[in-house]
Amino acid sequence: MKTVGLFGGAGLITLFLCNLPLAASENPAANPRRTAVVEVYERTHKAVVNISGQRVIETSVWPEWPDVPGFGGPRYQREVKVLGSGVVVHEDGLIVTNSHVVEDATQIKVIFADGREFQAELVNAEQNKDLAILSIKTPQRLVTVDLGRGDDLMIGETVIAIGNPYGYANTVTSGVISALGRDIQVSEGFWLRGLIQTDAPIVSSIVCKFD
Repeated sequence: MKTVGLFGGAGLITLFLCNLPLAASENPAANPRRTAVVEVYERTHKAVVNISGQRVIETSVWPEWPDVPGFGGPRYQREVKVLGSGVVVHEDGLIVTNSHVVEDATQIKVIFADGREFQAELVNAEQNKDLAILSIKTPQRLVTVDLGRGDDLMIGETVIAIGNPYGYANTVTSGVISALGRDIQVSEGFWLRGLIQTDAPIVSSIVCKFD
C-alpha cells in the first residue's frame, strides 16, 4: 500500500491516497463479491487508527458578545474533545495524522480497530502542511502502510476511504479522484496547496487508490 497524500478538514478528516494493485493470483471470477474495495479494506484497515484527546480552550462566559480583548465579559477555560484518524507508517509505532487534530492536545490516545489503546507522544508537526507524527510504544510489530509518491495519479481513478467518523472505527466509502493540485484557503493568510480532491464521502478517513 502506498500512501501519497494527506489532507484534513473540519477537525475530523484525515486522508491518505494509496496505490494498491490487486495480487496477480486473485481470480475475481471465483468470487465476484470480492471487489477491489473489499481487497483494499482487508489489506489496510488494521493500520488505520482512531485518535482522541483533549484540548483546553478559552471562551467568553457570554458567547453572543464580541470575542475580542476588552469585550465579551468574563472568560473561562474549558476542555474540548479531540477526535481524528491516523495511519501507522512504521511497525515500531510511528503514526501520521493531521496537525490540526493534535494541536495543543493533551493526553493523546491512539485506538486500534481491535480495541487496543496506547498513549501517544507528538514527535513533530508541520502546520503549513497540516501533518503530524505521533509515536506509541508497543512490543508488537504493527501493520503499516508505505509512504509513496503522487506524481502518477490520474483524474478519474477509483479511491476508497477508510476511517473513524465520530469514533466509529473502519467506516468505508468510495469515489474517484476529482482533481489534482487544488489550493484551499483554510483561514486568513493560511493556504493548503497541491491537494488531491475526491468525491468519496470523507469523514475522518484514509483514502486509497487501486489499479
